[in-house]
Amino acid sequence: GIDWMPEICRSCERKEIDWGGCRCQAFAITGDASNADPACDRSPYHEYLVNVAELDSSCTSYDFEYRKMNRTIGKK
Repeated sequence: GIDWMPEICRSCERKEIDWGGCRCQAFAITGDASNADPACDRSPYHEYLVNVAELDSSCTSYDFEYRKMNRTIGKK
């Protein structure tokens, strides 16, 4: 259903095509999975997402920190 969607999504003609977008993405960016997906240009969070992406893309180097696997899991 569409009852859970915020109004901006409920009144959108694409509501039964994209079902309000990605809940994980909405949660990751806004902190609330029930918000409109920031990737949608109709979302009130879209401009914030664009700004973050532009800022991130201007970075010329990345320092990756790889996870270290705990090899003792499951060993006795």
